[in-house]
Formats: sequence, C-alpha cells, structure tokens
Amino acid sequence: MSSLFTILAMGGGGEPVATAPHPVAPTPAPAAPYKLGPDTHIIIDANSYYALWTYSPIQEIGALKQLITSAGATVSNTAIPGQTWSNMRVNNEDVVAAFRPGKRNILICGETRNWVASHGGCTVDDVAMEASLYIATVRAAVQARYGQDFDRVIICGTIPNSTFMDEPWKADIPGLNRVLSGFDDLARADPGALGADVFADFRSKTKWFSGDGTTRAPFAQTQETVKEPINGTDWVHPTGAAREAFAEAIADALKRLET
Repeated sequence: MSSLFTILAMGGGGEPVATAPHPVAPTPAPAAPYKLGPDTHIIIDANSYYALWTYSPIQEIGALKQLITSAGATVSNTAIPGQTWSNMRVNNEDVVAAFRPGKRNILICGETRNWVASHGGCTVDDVAMEASLYIATVRAAVQARYGQDFDRVIICGTIPNSTFMDEPWKADIPGLNRVLSGFDDLARADPGALGADVFADFRSKTKWFSGDGTTRAPFAQTQETVKEPINGTDWVHPTGAAREAFAEAIADALKRLET
C-alpha cells in the first residue's frame, strides 16, 4: 500500500506532484434584508388597545398606517376588547382564518394587561408562560391548516396602569405594575424566549407611557389623551396623541424587522 501511495504522489517520471489545494466552501451571501411589501400580510391579534372599538383600529393610526400603506401590505385585525392571552389561545380560529397562504404573514400580538388583571398574585413567569403558549399554539394551528408558518412574530409590551377596576389587584396597584413592567423587561431582553422575533416597546415613548402606575401615567393627565373620564377613577385606554405614540411603537418594531 505504501508503494501505491508513493506512485499516486509522484508524477510519471517519479517527480513529486503538487497536491491540489483543499476545496474551500464559498462564503455564503448575506441574507437579503427583510422588507415589507405587497406580499406581506399583517395579522393583529390583541385586546381593546388595538381593536376597532370606540376608536379606529390601531393599523389606521399615525406612523403605523403610513408604514403599512407605503409598503402596500395588507392587514387583518382580529383584536377583541376584553380578551386575554388565554382567550386568544383557545379561540384562535379568527387568526387562522385571517392567515394568507402564499404571502409572508406577520403576527402582531399584544395582551398581558387583561390576563394580569384577572389573575391576582400572578408573577412575570406566569404571564410569560401564557404569552408563549399563545404564540406556540397559533403557530402550530396555521402550520396544520396551511403547511406554512408565520414569517415573523412581534410581541407587544404594556403601558403603566394607574388604577384598576378589576379585582383582586385594586388594593395593590404597585404590585400589578411590577408584573406588567417585569413582563416588558423579559420580552425586551429576549423576545425569542416567548417565540417572537421582535418586541414592540410602548414604554420607549416616555412622553406618554412612563411611570410605575403609582401616579397617573402621562397619557392619563388630560382628557385629550385618555378614553375614560378624567375626573373618574380608572384610566386605561390612550387616545389622541398618546394612541399615535402607541401605534408608532408598533411601527418601530416592524422597521426593526428590516434591519
């Protein structure tokens, strides 16, 4: 065998033959930047902050409307006032039906507030589990129906809540806000841990959504930017310029998909 090896390594006249260089795999081309376009379909599944309710649906507001319109993307909004992560997970047929096979579907999901409000004493881990179960369930549902997954998932954060009519958190507004902001901290640091790609951070709009809930959030300081009566006891839903900032945070998240 050694003589055969010698023959293969020598030229016909017994001269050494230069060995061919080891083939090197070509460097893969960088992935093309993600770009919203006419082949993009956005599904918004969420609560009253996002819904067609006493105000226009969130995709028709400010910077978010401008971004979607300029891209030529389409939108289905399945948000329902009052629903929770659990409701959204169990009753996901509206999202599955809104999915557009053959298009690049983006899921924008936002809740947390209602689920936390109805689960006194819950922890950040509890609500994170509910959010991740929702995302996993709806992704599995569309794959089972269409053989296609969501192209991207955006999970949305929370805003400070100064008061809650919902029991049992009424007596512990600081504790409730610690859960809400703690969820945001977790999702901001690692949206992938929840099954998402990007986090929409409403608290980055500090002009309107700063604070820990122990005093009224800025959006609840004037009737022009809160739905509930300013002289009441419960201020939950941003309107006007504050809701435009809310929509802008979602637009910011969509733009981060393109970077």
